[in-house]
Amino acid sequence: GNAIQLATERLAPGEWAPRNAFASHALLVAGTSRWWPILGNEGGQIMVDSQDADLSLVLSPGDTLEIVRLSTATQIFGTPGASESALQPGDFADFVSGNGTVSTLECRNDTTGAPSYFLHHVGMVSGPIDGASITFLPGQPIQVQKVGEAGTLWFLGRVQSNPLTPYGVGSTETTGFVSE
Repeated sequence: GNAIQLATERLAPGEWAPRNAFASHALLVAGTSRWWPILGNEGGQIMVDSQDADLSLVLSPGDTLEIVRLSTATQIFGTPGASESALQPGDFADFVSGNGTVSTLECRNDTTGAPSYFLHHVGMVSGPIDGASITFLPGQPIQVQKVGEAGTLWFLGRVQSNPLTPYGVGSTETTGFVSE
């Protein structure tokens, strides 16, 4: 099955549900590379996208499970149009979903002229979209296309799959993009 029963009932229904069709959290097994996007929760039960794996055969007694917030477009690329943003109007970031579908995150001006994120997915364009609701899975491949005065630059990498240790004073940032 794809449901896990926790020893608590104190979870708000839908607390970890996807936002704008993007998983917002993942369930991972501590100390391993096993994780699954959370599809939702009700009471103490969490439903995950187990990709047809039987979790009763994958999980073992004594496994420590962690719920982690997934990295967002705003965390990885910044706020569209901000001077420190990695994506500026005219830039694109392609990413591959778990099922092999390629989606494109585009930074362009919206109808008011403000830089915004737009999502191209399966022939449809959505936007402007808040970058905080667009999430990336651990290790998800991303290809960035930057268009500027020097021409077009390409970067290939993956979303950080392990939390980064915050070393800065007062720093709590634990997400990132690892260039390949």
